[in-house]
Amino acid sequence: MDYPPPLPTSIPTWMDSIPGYRGYKRKELRREADRALRMHLAAKLEAQLRRLDEVKLRLLEAGNLRALGPVERAATKFRTLIDTLKTASYGYAGLFDSEAIREPQLDALYEFDRALDAEVDALGGKVEAVHAAVLAGTDPGAALATLTSETDALLARVQRRHEAIVSGTVPPELSPRRVLEAQAVTRPEFLALQRLRLNDAVVAAGMNAVVSAREQATLNGVTYWLFRLDSGARVRWLWVGPTARDLALLDPQPPAVDLFRQEQVTLDGDTLRLVNRGFGRVDLDGPSGSRREVPAQIALFRSEVQVLWAEQMGAETVVLLGFLTDLESIQLFPR
Repeated sequence: MDYPPPLPTSIPTWMDSIPGYRGYKRKELRREADRALRMHLAAKLEAQLRRLDEVKLRLLEAGNLRALGPVERAATKFRTLIDTLKTASYGYAGLFDSEAIREPQLDALYEFDRALDAEVDALGGKVEAVHAAVLAGTDPGAALATLTSETDALLARVQRRHEAIVSGTVPPELSPRRVLEAQAVTRPEFLALQRLRLNDAVVAAGMNAVVSAREQATLNGVTYWLFRLDSGARVRWLWVGPTARDLALLDPQPPAVDLFRQEQVTLDGDTLRLVNRGFGRVDLDGPSGSRREVPAQIALFRSEVQVLWAEQMGAETVVLLGFLTDLESIQLFPR
């Protein structure tokens, strides 16, 4: 009589495929597990990027220079995604530092990461579709458009993961009950703030001003915008983050302490905690011209009511401090 084989004593799990990853259950191991996961995903993406480099070589050999530009743009997006994964720095991070985080939240983050791993693998399939089109001598345009779109979506997922870890929450798409709720839609007024241009007129907190300079900073995969509002008598900065909850009017402050080493700052009894810090890239536009991809050290602190932004470019350090505001307090008059 034949008997079925014995059941395995342990069932392999997704985490077994990631060197150094032991999950998030123990607080002291969460940062180590996070780094192991990010390096695992970055290594997969680097292999896919090398495949794109092969595609570029094939196009050069075939003299197909028209398709070379889109492939290079796709490769640039890959590098941004890889850099975002490798350089993430959470500072004071709710999901990693708080004792109050419960097991369901950590389980949800685990499931989110498992889905993220599967999406990285799926992205490799999109790279192979581009490779196959080039080998066959057909137009890779459609495959490249899909690859670019999927890469952008994956970067957005990584950014949402970063925001969830920093805030100590779970990305909303992980909730099974999400299908019962209306999807949040970003208000057009908020998107218009992110697209402010030089010489646009703004009324903010009763101040009539003109946008005299703008910055767009990318730090650990999150993008922030800062607009210098000049009323003639006073200069303030409008700070705009990735969501409608990230909106503040800031005033210049003298650099008093080394904010790039602090985990929190207490001002007039209000404690602002570090939510993002590291080396980022800044695009600058002002009356004298534009600069792109300027390296900068940046630190962002916030409380329930205040925002503190510090950036250092070369030898110059700028510190801005102010209060959170809302869309209703700001009016735009594009030029």
